[in-house]
Amino acid sequence: MDQKLDTNEARKARRNARAERRTVDPAVPRERILNVAASLFRQRGYNGTTVRDIAAEVGILSGSLFHHFQSKEEILLEIMREAAFTICVRAEKTLEDAETPWQQLRELVRLELESIVGGVRKDYHAVLFFEWRDLPEAAKPELTRLQKRYNRSWRQAAEACHAAGLLRCEPDAAVLILHGSVRGAMTWFRPGGRYSTDEFGDILTALVAIDIKDNGKDNHKGSKP
Repeated sequence: MDQKLDTNEARKARRNARAERRTVDPAVPRERILNVAASLFRQRGYNGTTVRDIAAEVGILSGSLFHHFQSKEEILLEIMREAAFTICVRAEKTLEDAETPWQQLRELVRLELESIVGGVRKDYHAVLFFEWRDLPEAAKPELTRLQKRYNRSWRQAAEACHAAGLLRCEPDAAVLILHGSVRGAMTWFRPGGRYSTDEFGDILTALVAIDIKDNGKDNHKGSKP
């Protein structure tokens, strides 16, 4: 009788092991892991999120994450690198495409606002902003270079507006005001709310710059009823 029970238990254990193995999907896309991790890092913070949390949200065993990443730190780095590099490239393309200095500045505001509060990678950009202190020291020089590259686009647009007599303040102050306002919007802005990202971007730009097409008047649409 005991032998039969042992055999049944062994069979049950083997069935459970096979079922567990079927839940492990080493081929799960890296992008899905990064998306889930970025969302959790934004909600709970990097230190408040475990590898087990990420795996559970993805729907795999925690060990399966290591088919893709060596550590939680590597996941954080990939998220931050993706956010930083993408916004650098988009900012530089914005400067190329905009026809006037005012349009350059306005489109940079809209780009950052969309990236932080409205885009599909908004969690990536929030992590880039809030979790810098947890970035491995060895990775900081790379991210610092990307940060400086992004800031060059902003300085170029602000200085061009200043040279054209469009800024209400010094270029450095204008950039600080815009960055602070956009990043502060992470705490309250909701897509589908009182303002669209385009409308709010225009309002912010009008705080520091004048659109000459409007003969010196503020270039924004105002609030909705």
